[in-house]
Amino acid sequence: MPAAEVAVLVSPAAGRGRARAAAAAVLDVLRAAGLTPRVLPATTRAATSDAAVDSCPSALSARPILYQ
Repeated sequence: MPAAEVAVLVSPAAGRGRARAAAAAVLDVLRAAGLTPRVLPATTRAATSDAAVDSCPSALSARPILYQ
């Protein structure tokens, strides 16, 4: 059975760069759990929203609300 794919939004600038450092550890944990992470870059609020919507099943029509 293929590993389940999971979308992971990564904003390199978040947390003054701490998110970039944490991303590698998060991806390692997901892989160790048998999942296949798909990194979605989140460089702007609009890019983050678009990536989140694009990663969801097409049956979902609502746009996410992002808080920072």
